[in-house]
Amino acid sequence: MRDGVYTIADNKIIVDHNPDVRSTNNRAEILAISFGLMLAIRTIKKITNATHATNSTHATDITNPITQSSNKPKLPKLAVYSDSLNTINTITTYWPNRSQQGTVNELTNLDLLRVLMEMTERVKEHFTPEYFHIRAHGKETRVELKEIAAVQDQVDKLAVKAKGYDHYRLIIE
Repeated sequence: MRDGVYTIADNKIIVDHNPDVRSTNNRAEILAISFGLMLAIRTIKKITNATHATNSTHATDITNPITQSSNKPKLPKLAVYSDSLNTINTITTYWPNRSQQGTVNELTNLDLLRVLMEMTERVKEHFTPEYFHIRAHGKETRVELKEIAAVQDQVDKLAVKAKGYDHYRLIIE
């Protein structure tokens, strides 16, 4: 069984899905975070282009990192929320460990994980991403995260409705 075909080019993620690859919640979570990271990159580039277009000497270049006393660039933080602890752990732990061990090719959903990790590397040029797990299905008890969890629950309901639509071409711009 071969994976889907995923291409990242010109600020697009192009997904040519292989009908032999079964759609799963994990695959959807991986693609959702990839899309979110791409949106963050696109937003920062639009802001930067608008700032440069003004040619104002007072404009702030937000891509120019603030320098700390250690002379290391400090990038703005990007909060990424997901109810998929598996996907968060893959980004922060499994992929880096498997990369060092040379066993990345053994990971499940490798086709989508490659897209996700490419987007993760791209986002690190502009942000310091931080990943936060939220509890799904109305189980989030932290008041500050209830609104985010409610949106996540709506997205999950849409995903359930879409189940069975395994043949698609998706272009995320």
